[in-house]
Amino acid sequence: MAMLVKLIGIFALMVVMLQKKVKLGYVMLIAALVISIIFNIGIKNTIKVAFYTIIDKDTIKLIILLVLIMNLEKVMSNRRLMSKMVISLKNVVGDYKIASLILPAIIGFLPSAGGAVFSAPMIEEVCSGIIVENDNKSFINFWYRHVWEYVFPVYSALILASAILDVTIEKLVSFFYPYTILNIIIGIPIAYHYFPKGVKDRPRDICKNLVKFISNSYPITLILVLFFILKIDIVITVLIALFSLLAVEKIDILEFWDIIKKDNSLTIIVTVIGIIYFKNMFVESAVIEKMPFIFYSMGIDDVYVALFLPLVIGILTGMMSAVVGITFPIVMNLSGNLDFNLITLAYVSGAAGMMMSPMHLCFTLTIEYFKADFNKVLIRVAIGQTFIIACAVFDYLIFA
Repeated sequence: MAMLVKLIGIFALMVVMLQKKVKLGYVMLIAALVISIIFNIGIKNTIKVAFYTIIDKDTIKLIILLVLIMNLEKVMSNRRLMSKMVISLKNVVGDYKIASLILPAIIGFLPSAGGAVFSAPMIEEVCSGIIVENDNKSFINFWYRHVWEYVFPVYSALILASAILDVTIEKLVSFFYPYTILNIIIGIPIAYHYFPKGVKDRPRDICKNLVKFISNSYPITLILVLFFILKIDIVITVLIALFSLLAVEKIDILEFWDIIKKDNSLTIIVTVIGIIYFKNMFVESAVIEKMPFIFYSMGIDDVYVALFLPLVIGILTGMMSAVVGITFPIVMNLSGNLDFNLITLAYVSGAAGMMMSPMHLCFTLTIEYFKADFNKVLIRVAIGQTFIIACAVFDYLIFA
C-alpha cells in the first residue's frame, strides 16, 4: 500500500508540473530523480542509470530517427509535397474530416515513435483554412496512429506476445482484430463531435487526384517498401528516403541547411532521454516487478489481475512491449492453461494504459507539436479507451 501511495504522489507531481507548462522532458527528468529519492536508489545508481540511458544505442537510435523524420517532413513541406498530397486526398474523398482520419492511419503502418511527428503536419495541412481546434487535431493524430497495434505483425508487442505464449501471430490476431475495428469506429464520433459543422467538399477527378496522391507521397511509399518488404532498418530506411528526396528535388547541402536550421532537435533529445530515463529508473527501483505481488496480496481475482495489471504497467511505461513482457508471463498462467479470452483482455487493457500514458512518446510529441491542452486530449483518449475496455470485459464475460 505504501508503494501505491508513493506512485500516486509521483504521478500527481507530474500532472501538476505539466499543468504549469513545464516541458515534458524536464518533467520526466525531475520525476526520475524523485523516484531515486523515495525508493532509495542512491546517487551512484542514479548516475549510472542516467549514463547508460544516454549512451544506450536504442536511445541514440530513437533520437536520430526522430531528427531524420523531422527533417524529412521539413523538406517535403518546403517542396509542398505534403500540401499536394493532402489536396489530392481531399479531392479523392471529398471531406477533410475523413482525410484527417486516414492520414495518421496510413503512417500507423510505420511502427516507430517518429510516425506521430510525421503525420501531425499532414493533419495540420489537411485542416488548413478550417477552424479545427488543436486538441482535436492531437486526438486524431494520436488515436488513428495506433489503430493497427492489435493486428499489424511488425509491431514488437505482437511479436513478443507470440514468443512468450508460444503461438503464432495469426492466432493472436484472430482474437485481437475486432479491437482494431472498434478503435477505428470509436474514434469517429469523438473526433467528429469537435469538428466545425457543415464544411464539406465533393469528390472530384478521383482517378487523376489518386495518381497525384501516390506520386507526391513517394518518400512515404519508399519508406514502406524499404521497411516492410525489404526489411531494412528503420533509421537507414528514413535516411535513404531523405537522400532520395534531396536528389529528386535537386536540393544541395546549402539549401538543405537553410531548410532545417530552425529545428527543435534539443526539445526532442531532452524529451526522449527524459522518458527513457524515467522508465529505466522505474526498472532500477524494482517497482514494476513488485506490482503483481501487490495485486495478489490484495486477493484480487484472475480477471481483475488480467484487467488492471496490464493497465497499470501500460500507464507507467507507455510501451506495449513492456506491458507484454512484464504481464503476459503472469497472465498466461492465471487460469492454469492458456486462456485466449483472458490474454485478449490483458492485451486490450495494456493497450488502453499505453494510450493513456504521459510516458507514451507519440502522445507527448503530438501534444507538443500542436501546442494542445494535455488534459483535454487525455480526457478524450480516456473516454474512448474506457469504452474499449468495457467492450473487452463484456467480451470476456460472454465467452469465458
